[in-house]
Order: sequence, then structure tokens, then C-alpha cells
Amino acid sequence: MKHPKYAEVLIVAIINEGSFNWYILDSDICSLDLNILEDAYRKKGYNFVIDESYRFGIRVVDETTKNEFLENIKPFLISTSGLKKMMSEEKEPEEIYYSYRPTILIDFDKKCLLSYYPEYMSYEDYVPDSWTGKYQFFEDIIPEKFRFWE
Repeated sequence: MKHPKYAEVLIVAIINEGSFNWYILDSDICSLDLNILEDAYRKKGYNFVIDESYRFGIRVVDETTKNEFLENIKPFLISTSGLKKMMSEEKEPEEIYYSYRPTILIDFDKKCLLSYYPEYMSYEDYVPDSWTGKYQFFEDIIPEKFRFWE
């Protein structure tokens, strides 16, 4: 199991069909719509083509591809108690503070992505059409039983 690493390996919450789960995911796979991300790079003058093979061949993660996406990220699923244990075993206080913060919440039920990513990447800007993306602190809306940091 990977460990969270500031701005590289993220703690991601996913809500699907009323079910809440935690995942530890590489930051690269968290941009939901690679077409929009690619266009953003092109507008900045980069001749940029994204090979979606690193994300299981899924170009756009939305309600039509969520089952395939969720199936592929199953190995990265972690329980709240697993995150608590992992965090308690961390020896560096800075690592706990920076790496063990939930960074992205993907809600397939509401078609919404909330990002509290601390660096330059704006995951909230790369969501599929008909989705909402927001840069927002969201720890306070996580149900208490899933708050591994408390």
C-alpha cells in the first residue's frame, strides 16, 4: 500500500451510490477530464497529448465510466482505521501535517469534485461537462466516522 506523499500521492474521498470510501491515489489520475486538461496546456502554447493508459485507458471519469474507474482503483482503497494506523506510524510531524490531509473529494452522486490541493494544479477546473468543480476546504463535511485525523 502506498503512503500519502505531499502533492504526489493523495488521500481522496469518493462517494458513490451513497457509499463513502477513502483511497490513496497518485495525483495524476485525479483530473477527471483529460480532454479539458489537454486543452488547457494547448492554450498555454504546449503541444501536449495525454496518454490515458496510466489511468486505465479512461479519458473522462464521469457517471458513464465510474464503474470501470472504481474497479481499477480498488487496490488503493483504504479504510478509515487503516488511515489512522498509517498516520499513527508516521514518524515525521511535518509529513503528518502535509501528507495526511484529504485533498480531493469526488462525489459521483452529486457530480461534484471538491479540491483542496495545496499546489498549482486546479483539479476543480478539469471536471466533465455537467459536473461542478470547486476549490474548497471539505474536512468539515466528512461524516465523523470517516475522520481518520481526529
